[in-house]
Amino acid sequence: MTRPLLDFNKVIIFGDSITQFAYNSFPTFDTNDVHFAYGSGMTNAYTRKMDVVQRGYGGYNSEHARALIDHILPDAPESEYTRPVLITVFFGTNDAAVSGPQHVDIDRYLENMAYIVDRATSKGIKVVLIGPGWHNQDRWYAIRPDGKAEGIYRTTEVNKQYSEALGALAKEKNVGFADLWQEFDAYEKANGEGSFSDLLTDGIHFTGKGYLLMFDEVMKVIRETYPELYPDNIPLRLPDWKDVCMEDFK
Repeated sequence: MTRPLLDFNKVIIFGDSITQFAYNSFPTFDTNDVHFAYGSGMTNAYTRKMDVVQRGYGGYNSEHARALIDHILPDAPESEYTRPVLITVFFGTNDAAVSGPQHVDIDRYLENMAYIVDRATSKGIKVVLIGPGWHNQDRWYAIRPDGKAEGIYRTTEVNKQYSEALGALAKEKNVGFADLWQEFDAYEKANGEGSFSDLLTDGIHFTGKGYLLMFDEVMKVIRETYPELYPDNIPLRLPDWKDVCMEDFK
């Protein structure tokens, strides 16, 4: 079968609000400065190689993700050339809330994430799990005082527990794991105490620096775990303009 000219396999980026905002170049509350956007970075990396499909849902946790996964990953793609071949899955930031309606106990969180991995891999789709990063509680409450009033409580330490558990699951399932918690930690150690706040807008969501850190970590994991899907190793679709033969387009 000849591959249709404009059929591209897909990368799906699946997650909560951090993924939903992944194409936002203006993520901060007090400036219109343009920032790096993770979604745009992924799209640029796979330009003319694979299509990047965003599936981000603000406020969702792993329970929502489990219910959605079979709707996101089709049973019968239009063709073998348009099917998803890679999915990044970023849930845990909401699950790890110590209290509040978004919280999911860590054992159930792991059950949900294992289910998502199994559903994806059963369809031949490679998986990169992304663990939660750090949390700036003071900034979150300053911007969202209603959260404190409602008893919604988050900590960096609990995020670490969920991240480490997810990393162990990724190892057990033999899939990629992007360890954002450790990347935040490394940034803090390299740039001084409190510098991790450079990576966060409201204490949870990412600035351009945070998204760039995330992008670099995900790309590293793809390169090391699924080298055949690393952008540099995927041929560019369609020839350079100087080499185009118009007959090929007929």
